[in-house]
Amino acid sequence: MKISNKKQFSVISSKQSGFGLVEVIVSIGIMILILTFVTFLAQQTFQTWENAQSKTAAYNLVQRTIEELHNVRDTNIANGLNWDTNLDDAWLTSSSYKDGKKDRINNKDFTTTITITPIQQVPLYINGASTPTPKDGLKKKFTIIVTWKDRNKDGELKGETYLTDWKSKY
Repeated sequence: MKISNKKQFSVISSKQSGFGLVEVIVSIGIMILILTFVTFLAQQTFQTWENAQSKTAAYNLVQRTIEELHNVRDTNIANGLNWDTNLDDAWLTSSSYKDGKKDRINNKDFTTTITITPIQQVPLYINGASTPTPKDGLKKKFTIIVTWKDRNKDGELKGETYLTDWKSKY
């Protein structure tokens, strides 16, 4: 048995094709365009998700505030008080809503403010009376505005509710 130490080398023929400089530059350019598009798409998706998260938090704050207002009204009625006792500017001043109630959610600061607008009710003509029967209190409109600061812009969500004496006296 004879062992040969000869190594064989293959010779690359000049007729073999490979990637030239132009092809490499074009493929790198296409990859850069694709990566730029994917990065832009990811950034837009993140901003949309962040915006939706902020709007959801603001919506929940508006809903919480409306529930607080309904709770005050219903507690007044259950305690035999006029329905709108403490639902006025004095209540806003004594509560945390005076200068805007502050909440921090998902590392963002939200401010909730309330505006109260009294609305005169339409007179009631009960049992065909020729003169209207006065109803205690006024209908009140509560406008709740939640504001927050996003990366590039300010966000705002507005909610309204109308409160009146739901417990009929007639």
